[in-house]
Amino acid sequence: MRTKNRATNAKTNNPSISHCHFRLLFIFIPNYFKIVEAINRSISSRNSTNQAYTINFDANQQVL
Repeated sequence: MRTKNRATNAKTNNPSISHCHFRLLFIFIPNYFKIVEAINRSISSRNSTNQAYTINFDANQQVL
């Protein structure tokens, strides 16, 4: 009985893990285009000198 219960527990645990990953993806996808646009703006606006530059991206920002 213990091995059977262990197998059913393993089966029920897998969908919850994948569901958590899908939730993280759905949170990340709307911000993906904002991140790409911010990176492109920072690369196009930097100088031709050898200055170090940082990309400041606010995840809570609704409108770029």
